[in-house]
Amino acid sequence: MEKIDTILDYIAWRGDIPLLTDGFNDVDALIFTQLSYLNFGEIVSADFAEKTKIADAWEKFRSSQNFSERKNVGLVINPLSVDLLEAAAKSVRFSSVELSGFVDKFDDGAEEQFCALVFSFDGKHFVAFRGTDDTIVGWKEDFNLAFKDKVLAQIDAANYLSSFLNALKTPDEIFVGGHSKGGNLAIFSVSELSAENFSKIKRIYNFDGPGFSREKLSSSEFEKLRPLVKSFFPQFSIVGQLFEHFEEFNVVESSGQFLMQHDPFTWAVRGASFVFKESLDEKSEYFSRTWFSA
Repeated sequence: MEKIDTILDYIAWRGDIPLLTDGFNDVDALIFTQLSYLNFGEIVSADFAEKTKIADAWEKFRSSQNFSERKNVGLVINPLSVDLLEAAAKSVRFSSVELSGFVDKFDDGAEEQFCALVFSFDGKHFVAFRGTDDTIVGWKEDFNLAFKDKVLAQIDAANYLSSFLNALKTPDEIFVGGHSKGGNLAIFSVSELSAENFSKIKRIYNFDGPGFSREKLSSSEFEKLRPLVKSFFPQFSIVGQLFEHFEEFNVVESSGQFLMQHDPFTWAVRGASFVFKESLDEKSEYFSRTWFSA
C-alpha cells in the first residue's frame, strides 16, 4: 500500500487555515478526541470557565518537571499523540483553541476509568471523552458494557456533559465525541440529556467505539440520537463492531494491520476529509456476525 496521509499530515497541510476561515470538520473532530488521551493534569483546569489555549498547554506540557512521565502514554495509545499536540500548538488552526474542564478519574476498586475535556473555538465547543487506555481497569470496564445497563464511566459522562451545558451562558454549537470507548460515552451521554440540553447538540462523533445492546439501541432515548450520530470505523474494525450500532456509518481506509487499525494514526486522510471504503473488510464483518452480536 502506498503511503497515506494521516492526521499529522493534515495539520501540516491545513494548519495555516483558521477554523473560522474553513469550518470545523470530521478530521478536526478526530484530532480533538486523540488529544484527549494526553495527561493535562495541572495544565488544564477542571473548571469550565478557566480556559487554556492549546499553544499554552503544549508549553506547560513540554516544560513540566514530569514531562517524561506525561509523554509516556502507555502501550495502547500511539506515542505520536504528543507530536500531535505539538503540531496543533504550532499551527494557526489549533493554537488558539481553548481547553477546559479536564477531569481524569481512575478507580481500581470500582473498575472505572473516565476522562474528559472541552475544546472551545469560535462560538463552538467539542466535548471529548477519552477512550480506553492501557490500564486493566479500563479494559474491565469495556467488558462490563456487555452485561451492565450502565457502567460508571457512562454515568460520569452523562453528568459531565449536563454540567457543561448547564454552565453555558450563550447558545453556542455543541459537538460531542470520542474514540474507542469514548465514542460509546459520547452517544450515551447525549441520550441522558434533558430535552432543553438535547436541543443544543449539533453532532455526536463516534470513532470506532463499541456499541450497545439491541434493546437499548432500539429504545426511544436512543432512536432520537440517530440523526446526530456520525460513526467512523476502519476497514478492519473489531472494537467498533462490539455489540449493536445504528446502520449508518462510514468506513475509513487504514494502513494498519488487523487490530492496529483501531489506531487513528493509521487512518487515511485526503484534503479535509477521510479516505473512505465502500464497506468493512469481510473478516471484520465475520467477527461481527460470529462473536459480537448482542
